[in-house]
Amino acid sequence: MRRCPMYITQAVGDRGKIFRIGGDEFVVLGQMTQTQAQEILAALQRIAAAWSGTNVGTLSISSGCAFADDHPDFSVEQLTKAADLSMYAQKQEYYRAKKLSSGTPVSSGNGVRP
Repeated sequence: MRRCPMYITQAVGDRGKIFRIGGDEFVVLGQMTQTQAQEILAALQRIAAAWSGTNVGTLSISSGCAFADDHPDFSVEQLTKAADLSMYAQKQEYYRAKKLSSGTPVSSGNGVRP
């Protein structure tokens, strides 16, 4: 079984528990403020920016957050789903920005390129 990458463990520290929920998807559950969560995410981004590998030259990390304080009636599963949706929105923005910076036409959403 694949273990949690060390860089996630380093960034989270003792502020939460890390669970692998899929191939390269992990969930962190913990009692923390939004500021503390943002600190963890910033640490992950710094680690990713500094990383350089042999087989892959760069590393990118997509993340999403959901807080029980914002959704007091949500179960852990519902919070995980909300964080997942947030992550996918971030991924969409990342790829949109990447296309814009490369000069590649971006779909207008209706299948027609501008």
